[in-house]
Amino acid sequence: MDYDKAIEQNLIRRFNPTNAYYEHLETLVDVDKISSGELHIVADPMYGSGRTAIRAILSRSRCHVTEIRGEMNPGFGGIHPEPIRKHLDALVAAIQTQHADVGIATDGDADRVGAMDGQGNFVDPHTIMALSLRYLAEKRVGPVTWSRPFLRR
Repeated sequence: MDYDKAIEQNLIRRFNPTNAYYEHLETLVDVDKISSGELHIVADPMYGSGRTAIRAILSRSRCHVTEIRGEMNPGFGGIHPEPIRKHLDALVAAIQTQHADVGIATDGDADRVGAMDGQGNFVDPHTIMALSLRYLAEKRVGPVTWSRPFLRR
């Protein structure tokens, strides 16, 4: 069926989940605590779908967020958009040049994140996921169940 016709017939309902998503994140992450640090953060979405997200999430904080490689680029600017150390030379340079406290990089579809402090210490996406899960379980939501719906036995 033609897309415009489906919209006209109310078979497709368009919506933007961004604000609801950011509001939900604020129930999980202590933005006030992050804000109190008044951090200078470099966000690197690596030309992916995470562009503007970190800046938007922290827009109500006292953090100063600078974004690099935030243009829409379906070819990811010729880089491999994986937030691992070997792909983050641009983030390292931006942290150093701007004397930033922290750098945060997201992968192409923004489901993984890597982080680096102002001294160049890197935390990989696997460690961040484990630390995030521990934080949520211990400080925010209680026991966390893990589901692997795509694995069949």
